[in-house]
Amino acid sequence: MATHYNVEDTQVDTVKINFMDATRIQFSVTGQVECCFQYGSGSDVHNGDGIVTYDSYPLTCDFEAPIATPMQVAVKAETLKIDNESFYQ
Repeated sequence: MATHYNVEDTQVDTVKINFMDATRIQFSVTGQVECCFQYGSGSDVHNGDGIVTYDSYPLTCDFEAPIATPMQVAVKAETLKIDNESFYQ
């Protein structure tokens, strides 16, 4: 998408509990990922020949955690989705 890029931040908009029993909890998150895109090298940007832009994209992801230790949250495999379609429009 760019010569260099970084994820600057993530924002959580909603958390939805999908399943909970005596041993585990599963939930889904929607939000935004905020990205920095740099076109050209650092010296290109410094010399005015490159550019830095910022954009954000919607994300969704599913997680689960044990009820006994709810802070041990794990991402459910292959559920992180970032919709960057707007980048190409």
